[in-house]
Amino acid sequence: MLKFQVSIKEGGNIAFNLGTFDILAKLSYGKAEGLIEIPMISTVELPIWNTLLFERYYVGYNFHELFSLKIGGTYGAMGYLTRNWHRGFYLMPTIRRPIITNSEDEGGILPLYATGIEASGEASIGEFRPGYIFQVINGNYHFGSDDLIDYDRERTFLGKIYIRRYLEEIGISLGYDPFRISTKDSGKDSAKDNGKDSGSIYVQNFIAGLNLSYVKLDGLIGLAEGFIIRDLQSKTQGGGGFLILSYRILDIGDFDFRPFLQFGFMDWQDGNPFFEELNKGAEEVRKRYVNMGPGTVKHLEYAGGIRIGITPYFAFKIGFNYYDIKNEKDLYYISVRAGWGIPVFER
Repeated sequence: MLKFQVSIKEGGNIAFNLGTFDILAKLSYGKAEGLIEIPMISTVELPIWNTLLFERYYVGYNFHELFSLKIGGTYGAMGYLTRNWHRGFYLMPTIRRPIITNSEDEGGILPLYATGIEASGEASIGEFRPGYIFQVINGNYHFGSDDLIDYDRERTFLGKIYIRRYLEEIGISLGYDPFRISTKDSGKDSAKDNGKDSGSIYVQNFIAGLNLSYVKLDGLIGLAEGFIIRDLQSKTQGGGGFLILSYRILDIGDFDFRPFLQFGFMDWQDGNPFFEELNKGAEEVRKRYVNMGPGTVKHLEYAGGIRIGITPYFAFKIGFNYYDIKNEKDLYYISVRAGWGIPVFER
């Protein structure tokens, strides 16, 4: 997959972003399966592996329809959008993801990357398919871990139960995410060095979320998700959510003409260490990741645009995103994005 984007934000700044080359390979043999996804960022460095990221990498075995096991790196069992469309920008109906679904280093607040063990299962009851996902994964990737190594030695537990009918889904996500925020230096290296000393704040995030999804590729796409994150130590909470609506208004073979609307929000109570620490890096996020929006800020988002799918493997989008940011100057972005999917081998 290849992505290209042009963004114009308030003040007349123009940014060109080549996006990423994303290599995705999946192999199944009987009940066994393996997957690897490697995005390459557009800023090429030497040695070349500095630009390679291991997005997903796992091996799994389907013991039964009610029990499959994966070991490696997947996505967190939070909602619908991040599990299905995180790197699939050209498949998504919108031009930008809602802020809460961004990855950890881009201002997102949910556990997106999940390195560890995942168990899942699904049954069929008439037209309905109830299922579950349960994960035991590395600690929080904002403070003390990355997608390969668990520096802080804490464990995160995520789970989701859902019921589907065709491409519709109602899901409830729950999580427990304990970690420490260093008061000396909020970087990962400091978290690794300080460990559990007095120079840190202990956080115990309990996460609860609800997602309602209706995905009809030749008609309406509607996604609604909301999450509450409560710190059991400070007794404060925050969260966010979004609503996405898109409808295909032309039906000409593979040509897909879809207007879309998007609304999002994020807020938290004063004194919450998790949100307030992430908010300190919001300005850096919007400088480094212009295509991701304002970072972790209290905001309301209003967006709209058009997605034009020329073929099943190529899409072009233009959109407008406006962020009403609390206690800061509001931001808006006019963005153009194109994406290609190139199937090299299918079986």
